[in-house]
Parts: sequence; structure tokens; C-alpha cells
Amino acid sequence: MGGRCAWPQCDGMAAGHNVFCCDHHFRIAPAQARALIRLKIEASRTPSQEVREHLTQQIAGYAASAVRAAMKTETHHHGGGKSAA
Repeated sequence: MGGRCAWPQCDGMAAGHNVFCCDHHFRIAPAQARALIRLKIEASRTPSQEVREHLTQQIAGYAASAVRAAMKTETHHHGGGKSAA
């Protein structure tokens, strides 16, 4: 289980059924984190290689979407990187 963190340019490791390392796991929306973990568990339990490959592709797409949403939220909450001068 586990593997490399799905956050872009992160070298951290995702433990267990997580898709992101601990630092990045808590940066995505809780509902997205739970959905990704459920998909990863489902992928690990299916006996079908075809279904596993399909779920792995879904996980990658959903993880990318979660990262985009987290980055958008962080940019919005931090003023979009503009100085407050």
C-alpha cells in the first residue's frame, strides 16, 4: 500500500491507503480525502486487474482535482499572492 504522494513535486510517502503524504492529506477537503481513500481500498481489494486499472486512473484524476481545488482555496484565502501594500 501507500506509495509516492500525489501532490505535485512532493517526494513524501503516502502511508496505508492514503493518496497524499500527511502534510498534503490535510490540505485537501475532508470529503475528497475520504473518497480517495475509499477508492484506493476498493482498488486494493478487487480481484480484477481491469477494474483495478480503471480505479487507479480514477484515483489519479480525483487526486489531481483535489490538488487544484486545494490550491485554489489557498490562493483565495491568502490573497492570491498579491501584496497588501
